Amino acid sequence: MLNPLFVQLKRIKNMAHTKKHILTSSIFFLSLALLWLPRGYPGGNWAQKLNIHKKKPNFSLACIAPTQPCDKYWLSPPLIGCEDVFSQKFTYLDAGVQSYAFLSADKKYVLKFLKQRRSEKFPKKRFLTFSSYKIAYEYLRDQTGLLFMHLVPGDGFKQTLTLVDHEQKEHTIELGDFEFFLQKRADLIMPILTNKMKNSEEKEAKEIIDALFSFFHTRLDKGILDHDPNIPINFALCEGKIIQIDIGRFSWAEKATMYKTDWLQFVKKNALFMRWLKKSYPELHVYFMQHCAILKERYKKISKPLPQLVSSPHHENESSNS
Repeated sequence: MLNPLFVQLKRIKNMAHTKKHILTSSIFFLSLALLWLPRGYPGGNWAQKLNIHKKKPNFSLACIAPTQPCDKYWLSPPLIGCEDVFSQKFTYLDAGVQSYAFLSADKKYVLKFLKQRRSEKFPKKRFLTFSSYKIAYEYLRDQTGLLFMHLVPGDGFKQTLTLVDHEQKEHTIELGDFEFFLQKRADLIMPILTNKMKNSEEKEAKEIIDALFSFFHTRLDKGILDHDPNIPINFALCEGKIIQIDIGRFSWAEKATMYKTDWLQFVKKNALFMRWLKKSYPELHVYFMQHCAILKERYKKISKPLPQLVSSPHHENESSNS
């Protein structure tokens, strides 16, 4: 029979362990929540003050140098009309999950190089990402601000370029040796909406929302889904038009049930944005929700994907090559 004192001490030890576990978990999830909050959301100012969003860049040419062959299926049409863009220097701007971004000297263009270490670790994700890029380039080029895409190194494309990295060091590279795409630079939607409302330009703010939902309907017209329709992070205004700056999460709607998932993703990804809108600008929130109701009905009415736009039968071959 166990000593009662021993049993009591064990209970106290277990309680202390449990409290420590709860505290550790709470700190972890609070940190995770703060990291997720984009600037501009309620509470996002604290994340900014604490410099949570600032990460030390880890860019090097080795991070973007391809280490595996790429199928010619991903070949893009030749570069036409924007050759002069590459005559200027591109300076390190930021890094995302899939790529490193560089801004042109005239601040009109953004050049994105694919992260190769991620491609090596996740070949299936590499295929899905390339598929998304191809969808964007062939069917949503105007809606994504895409000007040129190069996914097959060694295809004969010749163009030298000067990159300025995060330490202000210059690197002269041969673009044809890398996987990249070129986009028009654009301004994120949330700061623009904020400025419009602060300047009593509600009509102009509503026109931006009109253009945003017009984008969503255009995408649905083409039978294309988006797994990351996060408005504050992925949508911007360029030359008076809405474009999506993150092009790595598109796919074809091959089943009718996939549209329901697409709608749920839209609601989930933009929950905080809608909360911010409701708290900051209630009248704009009402207008936004009216558009949401129309979009929801559109999703309900879609019974099947468009037959002429289906995923490539090349899928299996590329999957095995990756």
